[in-house]
This record gives sequence, structure tokens and C-alpha cells, in this order.
Amino acid sequence: MALPVEIDPCPIVDVVADLRFKTTLPDAVAIGLVYQKLTQRFPKVVPLPVVQIPDELVQLNPALAYRAQFRFESEDFVALLGPNIFAVGVNGPYPRWNATRKGFNEVISLFRSTSIVETLHRFGLKYVNFFPGNVLPELELMLAIRGAQVPGEGTFIKTIVPASSFKIQLQVHNEAKITSQSPKLLINPNLPGTIIELDCYQDYPPSKDEFLKNIEQNLEAAHTQEKELFFRLLKDEFLQTLHPRYQ
Repeated sequence: MALPVEIDPCPIVDVVADLRFKTTLPDAVAIGLVYQKLTQRFPKVVPLPVVQIPDELVQLNPALAYRAQFRFESEDFVALLGPNIFAVGVNGPYPRWNATRKGFNEVISLFRSTSIVETLHRFGLKYVNFFPGNVLPELELMLAIRGAQVPGEGTFIKTIVPASSFKIQLQVHNEAKITSQSPKLLINPNLPGTIIELDCYQDYPPSKDEFLKNIEQNLEAAHTQEKELFFRLLKDEFLQTLHPRYQ
């Protein structure tokens, strides 16, 4: 299917690329090496509160082990850094993919230059979209009981969709409210709506060095695959209300 290059209004409220990894360096040394590189690009650094989570909870939910300790901010991008996680996101309104890709590649190249990654646990590219109101009926996604469609009040759906070279975790939540850390992104926190989140990821790439060497191509592939899924989700009639523009 032909994919739009943009829709209006743009529903994207957040986009983040993240790398989860293991390093053989002491935590303070690894963070120090990356910290020094990132301050070349980010003028503002905010220490984050370190939350101590019991090992029992981490074992139940391994994602809790990946906690950032510093937030780096510039006019257009942010980065998060911890002893086993690095992430880069957009600061403010989404500037479209070409600018996002360029900025992400620039920041990730600073991280790669430190060579602290021993084992790459995960790569992911996540988009969060917000639509005012309940748009579940406007999606090519049906929740039904014995063939009768459920109205969808207070619905939360989470599933894994296979893609050609990644997996995509799809989450849909209506009656959700969203707030933004960026004052440049104007969202009414009291306005309920529908969140469509797509996280395109790969766990334990077979060759860490090859994957990181080709990170630009992997970013592009992840973006393309989740963009295809996003527009497959929208009914044609709903898409037309978003004024799609094609190349």
C-alpha cells in the first residue's frame, strides 16, 4: 500500500530509540565515557533519581533492570543514560522522519564511539500516537465476543506482531490521558483519548558489532515496518479525515 509522508493533525507525541546492553566496564566508568561524549551535543544534563528496586521484582519484570540515571537535553532531542541503557528521543513536536533519523544517527554515533557495549540485549524504536476521543471503532482491529463487537469502553490491548526483520509490540489504550515533559508539546492532560503505541524491536541481535555498524539501516527498517503497521490499522475512511499527503 502507498504510505502517506504525513497526516494532519500529526498524532505522534513521542518517539524513542533505545539500546539495552551489557558492558564489562564498571558502571561508573561506562557512564563516564558516554557522559563525556554526550555533553558535546547536549548542553543540559539532569540527574535522575535512582530508584532501588528489589531483585525479586526485577526477576518478575526484567525491564525494570534498565533504569536511566541521567537525562541530556538540547533544543531538539533528549537522551537517557544508565549503566545498561541508552536512549534518544525527540524534544517537542515530531519533526518528521528525515530530521528525526538524522538526529538519532548523530547521537547514537556518539554512543557507539565509546565502544562500551559487550552484549547487545535489545534494540527498539517506539512511536506513541495520541488521538482525542475513542477511535477504536475507526481501526481495523476488532474486539468481539462470539462475533458481537465489544463497544470498547476502557479497552487496553497489547500484542506482538511479527514483521520481516523485527517484532512489533502493539498497544492500544482508549480513555487514556497523556502528559508531556516538554513544554513545547501542548497536550491537554485532562482530555481523554486513544493511545496507539508501536515498539519495533529486536532482542539479542546475532552479531552485536554488525548490528551497531549498520544502525542507520536498522533504524530505517524499523521505522518502515512500524509505519506500515500503523497505516494498516487505520480504516480508509478514518485516514481520509487526517488529510494524508503522499510523496
